[in-house]
Amino acid sequence: MKQLTVLLGKVDYQCRVTDGSHTWLIDEPSEKGGGDTAHDPIAALLSSLGSCSAITLRMYAERKGWPVEEIAVSVQWEQQEVEGQKVSRFTRDVTLTGPIDEAQRQRLQQIVQACPVSRILEGRSVIDTMIRNS
Repeated sequence: MKQLTVLLGKVDYQCRVTDGSHTWLIDEPSEKGGGDTAHDPIAALLSSLGSCSAITLRMYAERKGWPVEEIAVSVQWEQQEVEGQKVSRFTRDVTLTGPIDEAQRQRLQQIVQACPVSRILEGRSVIDTMIRNS
C-alpha cells in the first residue's frame, strides 16, 4: 500500500505533501484564492500520469536495448457528459526521440497503457473517508 500525508496549515490552500522520504507543495492559483506557489491538484494528477508513462516507457526500452533518447509526454484532461454521467477523458500525447522502428513504436504504444497510474485511472476506484478530530 502506498501512503502519503497532506497537511494544510495557515497558508490559504497551500498543502504540504510528504511520503516519508520527500516533501512537495500543492496549491491553488491566485484566481481561486491560493498563493500559486506550486501546481494545483489537477496538475498533480496529470503529472502523475505523464511521469508514470514516461518512466514505464523508459524502463521497457532500456530492458529491450532500444535507442529511445528522450520521451516527452503531454497530458490533457477534460470532463465530459456521456449518457447522463460525468466521464473523465485523459489524452496522452507521447513523443519519442531516437531511431526506433514501427514495430517498436507499436509495442511501446501497448506498453504505455500498462503504466500503474493508467491502470488506476482506468479501473474502478473506491474512496473510503474518515473524518476525526485531533
